[in-house]
Amino acid sequence: VFWHMPFSGSGFVKDIAGQCLRGIVQFGDNASDGRVSSEGTRKLNASNLGNGALAIADIPDNDAHQIEKKSIPLGLNLVNMITSPTFNIMSESLSENERFSMFTLMRHPVNSVVSGYHHLSLINEKTRQMNLLEFAHTTKDNWVVRFFTSEPQEPLTMRHLEVAKEIMRRKVLVGIEDQPEDSMVRFERYFGWWDAVARDPDVLRCQKERFISAVGQNQHQEVQPGSQEFRTIATINWADVQLYHYARELFQEQGSLI
Repeated sequence: VFWHMPFSGSGFVKDIAGQCLRGIVQFGDNASDGRVSSEGTRKLNASNLGNGALAIADIPDNDAHQIEKKSIPLGLNLVNMITSPTFNIMSESLSENERFSMFTLMRHPVNSVVSGYHHLSLINEKTRQMNLLEFAHTTKDNWVVRFFTSEPQEPLTMRHLEVAKEIMRRKVLVGIEDQPEDSMVRFERYFGWWDAVARDPDVLRCQKERFISAVGQNQHQEVQPGSQEFRTIATINWADVQLYHYARELFQEQGSLI
């Protein structure tokens, strides 16, 4: 299960799986969404899973809680990759008997807030009327730790942070947003997809293009560490900042095991 965190810069993971690795993708009940243009976004079925294609089920946020009722096409044990933005709902919905590995890409929380602000400013008039710090004060604080600990409202404590760290250590294969190539190759090696990449020059070239594209996606100016804006946003999201730094340590530790 790939936890696609909003504004984490992790869209390239789905792009590579769908386009470079020629994944056959279904978005909830909609197989013509077009967000991944591999061989065409199609319904998952036995007839179109030849040639080593990945079977990818992309579950939108509003569909995640219905995953058991819908039954992912082909049965969960035959789907190679599930993507969803909602970690706790996905975790609760999946059967306890199913064997799956969670993986995600971590981005510094300040950069995620800045990215969210600039993105929403383009499409939302209310956000457009705010400055960055006003936006930071109105959005959900420490939402990653809150997701891990199922604590949506109450103030967080160090206990919540430690629980989140332990869940991440035990359940999540971590990638880091500013190390996209190392992160993706690690995912591919761990899940057994690397052979399909290494033996095909077209796949390697496609993947390299996605890495370059991912680096150039952020057209807005980042907030500089040490600035008042950076310090304020980091203070608001103190638990997520500490979890992010722990994720970087975990990224190094996991690298020695894979």
